[in-house]
Amino acid sequence: MIITKRVKSGLIVVPFLGVFLAALLTGHAVRAATPDGAAFDLDPLRAPAIAALHPDQVLLETVTRAGTRLVAGGEHGVIIISDDNGVQWRQVASPADVTIDEIRFADAQTGWAVGDFGVVLKTQDGGLSWTKQLDGVQAAQLMLRTAQQLEAASPADPAAAKRLRHAKLFVSDGPDKPFFLVQIFDPQHLRIYGAYGMAFETFDGGAHWADWSRNITDPGYLHPYGLVEQAGTIVIAGEQGMLLSGPQAGPLAPMGASPYAGSFFGILQSPAGGLVAYGLEGSVYERETQGSAWTKVENPSSATINCALVTTGGHVLLGDWDGSVLVVNGAKLVATGTNAGFPISAMVEAADQSLILAGIGGVKRVAPAVWQDGLTGPKS
Repeated sequence: MIITKRVKSGLIVVPFLGVFLAALLTGHAVRAATPDGAAFDLDPLRAPAIAALHPDQVLLETVTRAGTRLVAGGEHGVIIISDDNGVQWRQVASPADVTIDEIRFADAQTGWAVGDFGVVLKTQDGGLSWTKQLDGVQAAQLMLRTAQQLEAASPADPAAAKRLRHAKLFVSDGPDKPFFLVQIFDPQHLRIYGAYGMAFETFDGGAHWADWSRNITDPGYLHPYGLVEQAGTIVIAGEQGMLLSGPQAGPLAPMGASPYAGSFFGILQSPAGGLVAYGLEGSVYERETQGSAWTKVENPSSATINCALVTTGGHVLLGDWDGSVLVVNGAKLVATGTNAGFPISAMVEAADQSLILAGIGGVKRVAPAVWQDGLTGPKS
């Protein structure tokens, strides 16, 4: 394994396999030195985010809005903000050197970022500064304590015994599992969802967390990649065609036969009130408002679709691995002519209706007149 760490003005490559693994598996800090003697921490849970030379060009996994401000996050804990609708970006400090997988805001000031190694960060100033609230070590211990309590209360229950074995594995594995999703009910109440059935809830803005995973019925421990709330019902889409649904308080359970065996990377509510799920190999499925059957949306491309949004004008846009932005047009997807030039991981509409595309190549701003022009072309 090669560990990279940016120090001063250069990129230092450090082949420290043993000490890095020790840091991950034990949660203890391990320090090393660069050739010029500068010390740095190899534990990503203790080391701050790298200081990127070109932060708007690093691999980004998520982009969102905090009021009119744009906030994006990605590899090595990099978080960047823009106050001019994506024309200029600057990096802000982040306390963990881990990939940021999702950022969401309750309002213009209060938001959370979640990512690899079970990290949860919070901001109370619109993304200008962040503090760590939870990590994978703490999360595993919370799961273990909850599982022990459930097993003690029901020693003959096979499900409780299975949950305890599962929690013990999380502790022994170390903090290697990411959080993918943030669900915000209000600035004090939110849930986070992660790999292998992880789920936690807080009612005090993240000061204290409780294991919520027992409310998820998913025997396969599949990864959740997308979430939408629809008329008081939560729907989660994810790995291997996973589709779970249930009331806000839970439990969440399979919502019926999935139309697709491949992974869904997201789900949203269409302007008409239905559901649109999307994922591997360009697969897109739509379910009408009152229906139970899913219909495949025709897509001329087989490129994996990673993200989608509903624009202020009521169009459903999707971003794919080829860098293309597509629009749902009836039962088909149509290319808009907008392309990021790199695989798109996330996108958002800025306050001035610019389209902000984030992904492997960093972040790209597309002016309203450019991307909207692609929505008025020939329909088929």
